Amino acid sequence: MSFYPISFCYISGYLKTVFYKTNNRIFNTEYSINTGSK
Repeated sequence: MSFYPISFCYISGYLKTVFYKTNNRIFNTEYSINTGSK
């Protein structure tokens, strides 16, 4: 049980990184579409 917090922080940090990259990619796609349509 002593290794649980370390693995939990690692998994949560990994999920945050994946979520940030996916969110950033979606934002860049929407931004390029919006600027291209103007």
